[in-house]
Amino acid sequence: MKLKIVALACLVLLNMKGFSQDKNFYIFICFGQSNMEGNAKIEARDTIGVDSRLRVLQAVDCADSGRMKDNWYTAIPPLARCGTGLTPADYFGRTLVANLPPKIKIGIINVSVAGAKIEVFEKESYQAYLATAPGWMKNIAAEYGGNPYARLVELARLAQKSGVIKGVLLHQGESNTNDTLWTKKVKGIYDNLMKDLNLKSKKVPLLAGELVNADQNGACAVMNKIIAMLPETVPNSYVISSKGCPASPDHLHFTAEGYRLLGKRYGETMLSILGYKVKDNTEKGLKDYYKNYFPIGVAVNMASLHGADSALIVKEFNSITPENDMKMGPIHPAENVYNWGNADSIVNFAVSHHIKIRGHNLCWHNQEATWMFKDADGKPVTKQLLLQRLKEHIFAVAGRYKGKIYAWDVVNEAVDDSNDTTQIYRKSNWYNVCNGPDFIEAAFRYAHEADPNAKLYYNDYNSEHPVKREKIFKLLKKLVEDHVPIDGVGMQAHWKLNDPSPEDLRKALDEVISLGLKVQFTELDITVRLPQPPPANGTTPASTPVPDIGYTPELEAKQVAQYKMAFDIFREYKQFITNVTFWNVSDKYSWLDGRGGGLMGGAAAGANTPRVIKKAYPLLFDENRQRKKAYWYVVNF
Repeated sequence: MKLKIVALACLVLLNMKGFSQDKNFYIFICFGQSNMEGNAKIEARDTIGVDSRLRVLQAVDCADSGRMKDNWYTAIPPLARCGTGLTPADYFGRTLVANLPPKIKIGIINVSVAGAKIEVFEKESYQAYLATAPGWMKNIAAEYGGNPYARLVELARLAQKSGVIKGVLLHQGESNTNDTLWTKKVKGIYDNLMKDLNLKSKKVPLLAGELVNADQNGACAVMNKIIAMLPETVPNSYVISSKGCPASPDHLHFTAEGYRLLGKRYGETMLSILGYKVKDNTEKGLKDYYKNYFPIGVAVNMASLHGADSALIVKEFNSITPENDMKMGPIHPAENVYNWGNADSIVNFAVSHHIKIRGHNLCWHNQEATWMFKDADGKPVTKQLLLQRLKEHIFAVAGRYKGKIYAWDVVNEAVDDSNDTTQIYRKSNWYNVCNGPDFIEAAFRYAHEADPNAKLYYNDYNSEHPVKREKIFKLLKKLVEDHVPIDGVGMQAHWKLNDPSPEDLRKALDEVISLGLKVQFTELDITVRLPQPPPANGTTPASTPVPDIGYTPELEAKQVAQYKMAFDIFREYKQFITNVTFWNVSDKYSWLDGRGGGLMGGAAAGANTPRVIKKAYPLLFDENRQRKKAYWYVVNF
């Protein structure tokens, strides 16, 4: 008899263990109509990098996503029925996961019926309501077995086997606008949930969100006055403000950004109820994601220092490079004449915002000060006089910003572009007057004298292409062997959708590293513009513009893949890479717009370079300065 009792006790204990609740698995029940179901388009940022601690209990079978009902999955949207959109529950869950201890997991249950009155969840009378409902609404209810409330309870009971129900989220009311009995109806449903799930209302708060606010011209904003009275009827309830949450054009639903903001507010309220403080909720920028890797920079001009660009720069970047204002021609247009104004403004902006500064550049064949190559009589200058002028220029510019500019592109694009492997150097004015490349070594030595603490870089484009890569390598090797003060190489990285390949990029990095030098990617952008097709039987003139087909999904996908590839490799080589800088802030303005779709180097497009019209869309921020899909693939790793 004793053995039977012991055996029975063991069986009971085993069963209890099999269905034991994890006290650190917090379950939240969500219900309502279309805003809780999710109406906004799901964007890349909403699907990438979802923490595996955030789970959803699938309410219906979704073959396309491979999710089967009654199973837990990582909460990648949609969280309601198949094919629905973003919901407040998404960013409610993300906010909790971001602020709660790592041991705590979050589970979401979402049963919502678009367009339905609150009556669809009334346990005793839902059938009468659905009897007169339109066919499309009946079809939604049918996905929940014809009884949305019963399905909600069924899922909640299943969830209770794994975790503990901590709260109920409601977003509903549009279809009940001006219904003064709404709060009592909600209380009836809430009380039924507490009873059917054996919960205590004091421990399970109800959070109800406002409808689209009057400040967004909400079509049903008047209902918010009724929603505001809910705590008078349901003591442990809280109303979540929708003020400032962007609305869609129908003024009934929120935009994706509106759902994110509203969901975050649901989450912050729940955290407060649970007794947790919300961490610093300042949204991360590129610089924050890469704080343990390398600085993230951007090329700026005077217009960038004001308005929306300025705010974006401060938020996203911790390094800046003057796009044109420190080049020799603009800053030193005549002998003994310096235009310091713009350069000073950029430096002061950076210093005031604690942003690092890269100087660009001290010696280049383009945008050069043409007066340097003529003597007082207008005759070609001698090598000795040219180098003296170069020294004076570098001492003036690098000396002025000594201690403020941490790195300089000392010499820019001095290597030949052709496939002639015997021709290493570009036949520039500098090369021709000096009868060789002596100006390169001289520039580095002058820069080091002017500012011994600044890091000094040779900067060039197409450094990943095999022929030019080897030419650059020969130049660098000579400089290193001659003990020239050079710290690294700036790879400009004006890239295309299929160029460079991962293999070529790694090869370029490995060659530089083998010389003991560091690497900075100094002018990164990835154009989506395509080269002009060759003339057909001579009937298409070379100057015919390439049609602008816009930023198509196909082009976007290719750009995303190329950016992801690049940053995957950047992180792989993080100990050798000391900066990654984008060339311009957003697609609103790029130096590439209207340029050739072929070689994208620092040199101006030549006469035979194919031309394009309008946009190149090469950056991580769109024309409205919003983060593009590629952004999220760059920061989620």
